Amino acid sequence: MTVILGGNRFIDCQSIFSFKGQSMVRVLLDPLRVQIDTPPDLPAIPHEGQKPLGLREVATDRSYALFRGDRAVAIATLLDADEVHLTLDLRPLGLIIYDDPDGLHIGDNLFSKNTVQGVGSAISLG
Repeated sequence: MTVILGGNRFIDCQSIFSFKGQSMVRVLLDPLRVQIDTPPDLPAIPHEGQKPLGLREVATDRSYALFRGDRAVAIATLLDADEVHLTLDLRPLGLIIYDDPDGLHIGDNLFSKNTVQGVGSAISLG
């Protein structure tokens, strides 16, 4: 599967982000969904286990979205059988990770036009 995020291509990666070896953001197929597991020690995010509380899902056959309140945290759109476009904004969860037309922002860093292929975690945090 290929995930396009902020102009970057993540090909056959088990997760897009991990934190201290734990998967944080994964895109899954059949059915299409985005799995977000944030570190339980983040004080801004109430947790049940590793799952942030207060996330609401909206899904169709070709799209999936997670919302916190009225703000989209993740929107995944199936482009074809194994290619997904992902829009991500984890700021409502207290993390400065989001994408825009310039690329994928992680804190003060900008990632754009990269390809990561065949890894367990494409971007490791912490």
